[in-house]
Amino acid sequence: MKNMICAVVMILSSVAVAEPSVNRVLVRQQWPWERTVRVDYEVQGADLPVDVDISVETASGTVYSRDQVLAARTDGGVFGVENGLHSFSFDPAVLFGQSQAKVEFTVRMEPLNVSEPNINRIEYRIFDLETGTVTDLRRSDFYNAPSLYGPVTTNYASVGPEFASSLDDGETFIWTGVKTNTVFKNTKLVMKRIHAAGKTFYMGPHPSDTKAVTSGTGLVETRFQVRFDKDFYIGVFELTKGQHELVAGYDPSYFTNSLNHAVRAFEASGAAAGSDRLARTMSGENGFCKMASAMFGKTIRFPYEAEWEFAAKAGYDGPGYPNGKDVNTSNFAELEGYSVGTGSTDRNSDSFPFVVGQGRPNPNGLYNMFGGQLECTADLAQSNLLSYYENKGLTQPFVDPHTLSQNVGSTAYAFKGCDFNQLNLTFSRPSGRYAYSPSLQVNATGCPGVYGCRVLCEAD
Repeated sequence: MKNMICAVVMILSSVAVAEPSVNRVLVRQQWPWERTVRVDYEVQGADLPVDVDISVETASGTVYSRDQVLAARTDGGVFGVENGLHSFSFDPAVLFGQSQAKVEFTVRMEPLNVSEPNINRIEYRIFDLETGTVTDLRRSDFYNAPSLYGPVTTNYASVGPEFASSLDDGETFIWTGVKTNTVFKNTKLVMKRIHAAGKTFYMGPHPSDTKAVTSGTGLVETRFQVRFDKDFYIGVFELTKGQHELVAGYDPSYFTNSLNHAVRAFEASGAAAGSDRLARTMSGENGFCKMASAMFGKTIRFPYEAEWEFAAKAGYDGPGYPNGKDVNTSNFAELEGYSVGTGSTDRNSDSFPFVVGQGRPNPNGLYNMFGGQLECTADLAQSNLLSYYENKGLTQPFVDPHTLSQNVGSTAYAFKGCDFNQLNLTFSRPSGRYAYSPSLQVNATGCPGVYGCRVLCEAD
């Protein structure tokens, strides 16, 4: 019943000369049309965005803290606000724990001295594949609209038992609510901003990594330092069948099962599906990347191998895995969302390919980096990356631009991650490397190819 009656309170605060202040606080309940209480307020004198403290005190002397008020919030926010007018609403029945009462109360608001680190830093970018619009989301957007975006966390240990992150304090921000909303696996494409500008990391295996491939005729893993000049955005999930089909106009997959079609990662190639679908997705005139780039006016492409590995490691430099736990057959389902098997024994029929966003994210909030599809990168495969770039006189381990004019259908490219059809834990490590042609029809064991991708957007 909408019969909660609340006092209307206006609080006038004096304007501080050199410090931010909250002024002209107006509290009202739009009874009888709405039960919720709306609080309008103005921030003045803030040089930078501020968080606002709020408390509610009833006439009987009961005080409700900021956390309690925010737990009852229905709209709007008090995080990372700038000078000007703002508002938020809360449900008094939730705050006071009763739905039939007359409660007189006072609202007090003031700027907090300390805001959360990076409160107004862009963390995610959403591409609407139906409208062609792009939305950048700051941390404050998530805090100010929890009902719209769902839960987030700044504590990586909360995503699973014994999980740990190597990121610096203030760097971790994971949108955990993204995995449960199928719209973000279908008609919208979500990318996480990787704050790489000016940072360095070691590409390749840690010296004590016993699984490292350091010799042989295939691609070896060489360790060297990489520096990034700018940030980039990379897909939270692997590109799905539905997203690809919505942009490019065709289903790129070999497996055409309709169950949960829109939320399943696509896998390209396979003898019955044509021989160039992943190559076309990468750089074809009517492929996903070129069509999405034109749709949004931004460069959308496959990541370079160094970008993929930097995003996968998430600040980690050690012999194991960036989630703080070693990946093995007993815990693989916990990490990646499905059990370990070989060939078609585990992940076939309606589960082939899998639904993206299963399992736990890495510390950058990215899902299925190590056990989904073999993910194609933009680099032509080199057996030894360090030697290749040293011989070229290049300082950045990115694709040699002169090779982009080559026919990708006849050239091997570097693949990262691990093939869920032929799972090999050695290659599910961040530094693991494969080399395949995007047009290969079957994999090395004669099974249908299970190659996919995770797309990237260059930062503005």
